[in-house]
Amino acid sequence: MDQDWQMHNGETDEEGSSSIETSTKEMSQDEPMQIEKIDEEGDLLVKSGASGFLVFSKILTLASPVFKAMLKPGFKEGNQVRSVDNLLELLLPDDDPEALRVLFRGLHFLSKPDHFDFDMDLQFRLSQLTDKYDCAAPFVGDMVLLLRSHIRFERGVEALGKLALTAFFFNCDEEFRLLTANLVVFASIRNLENLVLPINCFKALLHRARTQMISELIEVVEGKFTTLRVNESMYDDGEKICAVCKRWKPAPTKKCHSDSSTEFYPSYCSREKRVCQFLRQLDVARIWPLSSLTETSPKDIQLRIGLLVANHSCVANEYCPLKVEIVDTVMSSGRIVDGFNGIELSSLKAEIAKPEKEV
Repeated sequence: MDQDWQMHNGETDEEGSSSIETSTKEMSQDEPMQIEKIDEEGDLLVKSGASGFLVFSKILTLASPVFKAMLKPGFKEGNQVRSVDNLLELLLPDDDPEALRVLFRGLHFLSKPDHFDFDMDLQFRLSQLTDKYDCAAPFVGDMVLLLRSHIRFERGVEALGKLALTAFFFNCDEEFRLLTANLVVFASIRNLENLVLPINCFKALLHRARTQMISELIEVVEGKFTTLRVNESMYDDGEKICAVCKRWKPAPTKKCHSDSSTEFYPSYCSREKRVCQFLRQLDVARIWPLSSLTETSPKDIQLRIGLLVANHSCVANEYCPLKVEIVDTVMSSGRIVDGFNGIELSSLKAEIAKPEKEV
């Protein structure tokens, strides 16, 4: 199982303390505590760094089974000595104070900070806390709306990775699928290698999906190349070949300007000519050699394939094998890339559930 996932849902160790560590280190005396009264009549003071939050413990225990376990008598956190104000103090030094503030305000049905809707990093940190304390339900409605707005406009791989995990932590199936679709389509190999995510097997899942998509795109191009090589049909292409320099000339040409020759051979849209032109198009569009495509993103490959054109004419017109195969290559790449539906939430859950040696 992914090591980042072993501490989950308030599981307790053999000594009867919560698996979520809480340090009892004293805060520096030089750093003043900023206390926000989330609940004016609160009975619990939660401290994190230089921030303190006055909250109502009953709300926390009702919303979160993890907080409920932490505040029970017999647990380390539940046995904290009350302050002079008769407040139970809970130290959470490992948690992000800004995300804790959003968490507590949400659980007390207060408004979010003004910048929250535009701060994807804060949304991600909140999602980690709601997963850690098993209290995502009050936030799901708002997060679905925010995630859907990001899906429409966000294309940055790092941001998409955090948004996808935010959707995962909030159990938003459809949003997770759409975000991972964008993530796989727009990610190059370097993007994924540099992506820092708290769940290692998620990156492996993205790599497999991306590799599979690129393999399908390469197979399309290879298949069209093979088809052109075995198609021996020939059509008059309206050109002729100089008998001396062997260059193609337009049909009305009477004299070759390169060597003054007036002798020409008829030219045809042949198998060899179509294969040469197809390879040239692949080279111009930076698709050839095909091995170079493994480094870039599937979307970039699709855009390169879209640059392919059959820049010759023959009597077959739109039925010319070169034109047919190029058009089909462009359409096939669109079906592969634009038709990718993303990764199912259940797939990541299954990866997380695997023993570590199988991941």
